[in-house]
Amino acid sequence: MASGLTTTEALLDDPKKKFNYDDFLEHIGQVGPFQRRATLLLCWPAFFFGIIIMCSTFTGAVPRYRCYVNGCENATVNEFQPVWINHTVPWYQGDPVLRQCRRYNVTWNVPAQCLEDDIVDVDLVKCHQWVYDTSLFRSTIVTDFDLTCDDEWKQTFCNTLYMTGMLIGASTLGNLSDVLGRKKSFTVTTLLLATVVTLSAVATDFWTYAVLRFLCGVFNIGFFLVLFVWGTNNPRLHW
Repeated sequence: MASGLTTTEALLDDPKKKFNYDDFLEHIGQVGPFQRRATLLLCWPAFFFGIIIMCSTFTGAVPRYRCYVNGCENATVNEFQPVWINHTVPWYQGDPVLRQCRRYNVTWNVPAQCLEDDIVDVDLVKCHQWVYDTSLFRSTIVTDFDLTCDDEWKQTFCNTLYMTGMLIGASTLGNLSDVLGRKKSFTVTTLLLATVVTLSAVATDFWTYAVLRFLCGVFNIGFFLVLFVWGTNNPRLHW
């Protein structure tokens, strides 16, 4: 080291020299009020990363449901377990749970017929419309897109698409901060994430929702990686 030069000055004087990162920290200082404040501020947007992941617990919840029975349902009241249900929808053997995907192959013309007990050895047919128990969830993707019975797999498929999106986003957007810079990357990923989340909330069919949920995974992990890089690097060097 040249006489009278600090460690940092000596390193800058000869860029080819190897250096220890701790030497720079000793010169510029380590964690101080600025770093603590910056990290705390970055924690606020990081909450949205977790919220977007956990929202599927509620938006994808599977409520109780049963077959819609033509001729018996009250057009003005969505009653999940009416008095006539035992006469129109069979029960599981040994389990007091309503059959969710089958009903008796009978045509009821007036509500009074729905209470008759003369259904014996009647074939079952698939349900094509359902009534949902809205006591806990008024609306989920299950109720909006009828992800029931043969289509139950689609609800899990959405979660798989989301995690796949996170995998692809982590591998493609991981270096976005180095390419665009922290501020620009934060702005871009925030706008993209806000757009796809908003569009998924108003999606009118399942496959549109599924694609948007995939993009949510891509941009959500990209958004978080920007925050992570921004927070773990010395903010004073990049702000």
